[in-house]
Amino acid sequence: MMSTSTIVLSSNWRKLQALGQTHRSESETKSPSTLSKRKRIGNNPQANHYKQGVRATKRLKMSTQSVTEDLPVRSTQSIPAIKTLISITTPLQAHEQNAGLIPGVKAGTYLGLDCEMVRTLQDDRRLARVSIVNYHLETVYDSFVLSDPRDPVQDYRTDISGIRPSDLRKGYARDIGVVRREVKDLFQGRVLVGHALGNDLAVLGMKYPGYAIRDTSRYAGYRKFAGGTTPGLKLLCREVLGLEIQGGEHCSVVDARAALELYRKEKVGMDADIRRKFGKLMDRIKIQVKEIDTNVDALDGEVENVSDDEEEDGSQEGDVIGGTQELDIDVAKSDVVEKKKKRKKKRKHKSRTTRA
Repeated sequence: MMSTSTIVLSSNWRKLQALGQTHRSESETKSPSTLSKRKRIGNNPQANHYKQGVRATKRLKMSTQSVTEDLPVRSTQSIPAIKTLISITTPLQAHEQNAGLIPGVKAGTYLGLDCEMVRTLQDDRRLARVSIVNYHLETVYDSFVLSDPRDPVQDYRTDISGIRPSDLRKGYARDIGVVRREVKDLFQGRVLVGHALGNDLAVLGMKYPGYAIRDTSRYAGYRKFAGGTTPGLKLLCREVLGLEIQGGEHCSVVDARAALELYRKEKVGMDADIRRKFGKLMDRIKIQVKEIDTNVDALDGEVENVSDDEEEDGSQEGDVIGGTQELDIDVAKSDVVEKKKKRKKKRKHKSRTTRA
């Protein structure tokens, strides 16, 4: 018979056992729902996937936020529309026709000019429309000219001029005196470009210095297309620009653009011709525009024998323009001679006083 032996624990061991029992009782007293929730989350793969997705979304937001902070802020202002290039045949806008001096359009140094005429009771060529464009073919000025009731229009020549009775009605067209003043102010200090400008200046009643004129009908490089004679604008556009104009009614805006485009094609050559004729006069900045006469009747003798067909093909335009430009040349030369004489007199007078 085996005897059972009892193990007596020391006081220290008894204290440790008592401490362990209190820890177990505290853990057992915790909420079973919390423990079960942790178990469910830990053992559920969908819950783990959800937690990973939330973390990834947070990281993505943080990364995109740092990137967008470095990017420039998009302006809320509207982007201005790109300016469309203007060609010779670009239709005239409704707000440009008969608008007079068009606001917001810069004139620049070079102005293309063309006028349309009608036949009145006293005059075969009376001013009916003035159109002026700048170097970039933008319309700077456009106006119909009111007919004088004392000199009624006999023929509007609509098939060529494009002018109709409604264009010259009172309250719509401008008085010729107003048009002349506005055009004269616009011409000051600028170079005029056109085709057969002598005719246009004549009906405007203005005199313009030859060194400030670029006339495509007088340029030697273009006269070869007409066998050495004065070429028409329609011919030059077809041969040089490959463009057909004046198929029916003329448009002064289109003709002014065409002449300026022809000048741009041969700008170096045309400027060289003017420099050979006028020398340093070409470098004058201030160009004086002089009115010949407010009554254009005094100028009619220069152009009265030029028919509509001759105007288009340019057969007689050379004589008219040649006479106008030669007059400007003579005036310019005489001015230079007089200035030189005055300078010599002053020098002689100074030398005598110094000797005395």
